[in-house]
Amino acid sequence: MSDMDPIVMQNMPYPAVQLLSKIVDLRRDKTLNLRGNAEPMEILMTLIRRRDDLEATVIGQAAKLAELREQLAGATTGTNVPDNHPELPMGVKPKMRLT
Repeated sequence: MSDMDPIVMQNMPYPAVQLLSKIVDLRRDKTLNLRGNAEPMEILMTLIRRRDDLEATVIGQAAKLAELREQLAGATTGTNVPDNHPELPMGVKPKMRLT
């Protein structure tokens, strides 16, 4: 908040002061890789891109998790275990397939 003139802040409504304070904090946030004088719209677009990237990552991880759950469910019932599974020890046969 030291970047802002205290006299100007006195004449602003409190929500505006909070918003400007947040903009100053975001400009200082090193993880966003913003310039020190980044415009509010640039900050907003960076945050939107960051959110979209995180959503894509979460969706991808959820798909991987669903696939692993499906594989695990198949492994416990014996329906998804191939006859030549490379992780089976020598001489161990996979469970009988349920058909």
